[in-house]
Amino acid sequence: MALEDLKEKLSESEYEEVQAVIADRDKFKSQVKQARDEAVESRHKLKESKTVTDDLLTKLGIESVDDIDNLPDAKGQADKVVQLESSLKRLQKDIKTQDEEYLSLSEKHRSSLMQVAMKKALSGHEFIDDDVIESFARQHASFNDNGEIIFKSSDGDHLTLAEGVNLIAKKRPGLLKAQGSGGSGNNPAARGGGSVKNPFAKDTHNLTEQIAMKQENPQLAEQMKAAAHAA
Repeated sequence: MALEDLKEKLSESEYEEVQAVIADRDKFKSQVKQARDEAVESRHKLKESKTVTDDLLTKLGIESVDDIDNLPDAKGQADKVVQLESSLKRLQKDIKTQDEEYLSLSEKHRSSLMQVAMKKALSGHEFIDDDVIESFARQHASFNDNGEIIFKSSDGDHLTLAEGVNLIAKKRPGLLKAQGSGGSGNNPAARGGGSVKNPFAKDTHNLTEQIAMKQENPQLAEQMKAAAHAA
């Protein structure tokens, strides 16, 4: 769903809030890239400094800076090694600081992504209190190793955030605002009455419906699953 598609579903203040979050997200992405580039450059400098230090120690015939005091001469070389060692420590400190900044920017970026995704998922339903649903959904939402937002159901299934919010709406229809006869609220016919689509079938596969059916009518779920496998 594009940002413009949300405009009709959200109030003007909510739409402006989403726009601001997206703008912040782009800013954070730029800052994250800059921090990453600076960290890479610092690591290159650190590697070069360490190489120079090791070469000097080899030429002096010693293994560490601690052995410099035992050298009778070559004071100038020893001083240079000490200076390089000091520079090496400063670079290590800079890299640690940059790594911390990168992690902080990454967390802010993920927070922005989660906020936008949550607004989009909630916009597909008319809940009585969006804040309550968002708070509950965030407890089950996280980022996987690929940086994608997932929703972990109580059964341990990994869903998309939209599927997770759909599951909440199906399991707790009382959280939805009252709908007219043609509204988009809870649909009893989807599980029990009337023509029931098989969520286990290839053409009508729906993981959210599968989970809801297993919880509400396990016997029907097994029948549907067996029918899908037999087809």
